[in-house]
Order: sequence, then C-alpha cells, then structure tokens
Amino acid sequence: MAELHDKPWLLLIHQILHKPDYFRVKIWRRLRKIGAVAITNSVDLLPKNQHALEDFQWTFGEITTGGGDASICEADFVEELSSDQVEALFKAVRVCGRGGAYAARSPHGGFGRGG
Repeated sequence: MAELHDKPWLLLIHQILHKPDYFRVKIWRRLRKIGAVAITNSVDLLPKNQHALEDFQWTFGEITTGGGDASICEADFVEELSSDQVEALFKAVRVCGRGGAYAARSPHGGFGRGG
C-alpha cells in the first residue's frame, strides 16, 4: 500500500450541461489554457499551488453559474498513477502541444503513463 503524505495535486471534478455546446467548449478551452490535464472527461488536474487553486476556483464559478456542478479537491494517487507519471503527463502535453490530451489507459483498466 502506498504511503500517505501531503496531497500534491488539485482536482476539478465537474459535470457540465450538454447544451449549449458553446459553454462546454468555453470551459474546455479555459481548462486547457490554464494547463490542466484531463484525467477523464469530467476530472482535470493541476499541481497544487495558490495560482492553480485560483484558476480552478474561477473555473468552478463559471461552471456553477452556467448550471453545472463542480468540486475542487486536494488529491494524491494511491494506485495506478504515481506522482512521477502525472508529472510526465504534464510534460507530454507541453512537449507534444496536446493541451487536451487524456491520460492513457493502462491495460489494467486504470490510468497508465501518458503518451
């Protein structure tokens, strides 16, 4: 079992209404602009710091004002993804220019190294 320690990540967990389409695109673009990595369709991740928290709080406000639901959480990965693998996802997104790239699924059904 992984050792528990300070949580180095912020998660924005969100559910955005399907319509209107422009609103979903607006939020997606905002998340890519702030450098968030999409872990799933409705979970985005940033390294924990004050700037990231402010970015997620602003996005949270946009989502809830638009009729969606959202939560901001501090997190650490216990299984599947390690902090090193998550950091590699950020680097891959920046190097490849794939700002909206999702974490690659591992053969075990969880998330593996992005690529």
